[in-house]
Amino acid sequence: MLTGPDESDRRREAASETVRLRAEETEMQRLLRDGSLTLGDLAAWRAGWTPRIAAAELAARPVTLPDAVTGIAGPDAEKRWADASIATRRAALDTLMTVTILPVIHGGQPFDPDGVEIAWKGGASEH
Repeated sequence: MLTGPDESDRRREAASETVRLRAEETEMQRLLRDGSLTLGDLAAWRAGWTPRIAAAELAARPVTLPDAVTGIAGPDAEKRWADASIATRRAALDTLMTVTILPVIHGGQPFDPDGVEIAWKGGASEH
């Protein structure tokens, strides 16, 4: 499915909003640590922030995002990946790429990253 420029622009704007809202969250946490904010203040702020970040993240996602990566994709994908279970990681990798460990000529060799072949399921490959 091809997307028009209007949809791409909306996704880009939503991604920017997500980044801005995550920065706002970081600032609120800093204010709480510094004692400039109470837990009640943070809770009240978060009540309005949570639906806004959820909407921005949803709007930033491509329409055709595979189910296996939906829970990981987004501006904070690195954190989501770190928090994901092994099963979730495997499903995402299986959806996106084929990873092949190439045969080793001489046993007992240290790990060689050049012995791993990654073929992206979208067509490009990396060795």
